[in-house]
Amino acid sequence: MRYALPILLLLAAAWYFTTGIRVGLVTFTPATMINANGKSKYKIRAFEAKQVVGVQGTCTVKSGKATVTLYRPDGTPVAAQDCLPGGPWSLGMQGQGSAGMYQATINYRNFNGKIELNDVSAGN
Repeated sequence: MRYALPILLLLAAAWYFTTGIRVGLVTFTPATMINANGKSKYKIRAFEAKQVVGVQGTCTVKSGKATVTLYRPDGTPVAAQDCLPGGPWSLGMQGQGSAGMYQATINYRNFNGKIELNDVSAGN
């Protein structure tokens, strides 16, 4: 028991410095993140050709950077936006073309702040 607290502190520090701390689901609630690193992926289905799909939302950054990119089903990027320190920033990107699974990807680099995204597919 004597070593439990130092071990827990070491584990929390390792978690903080490797992936960061993420609280919330970006697509449902504003997600607060502390030193977040890595990538999050969210899929958006287009059932018909030429259906408009996309994401919109906001981000407020204290430090670090987050890049939101929307990809077509064939993997080509449609649009990208950076969340840089300051804000709040408005995010909005749309694409249309072939039916299939579009993907919104968020790349975090030492991101400290809040981010929220919502699906804006036509028909929603």
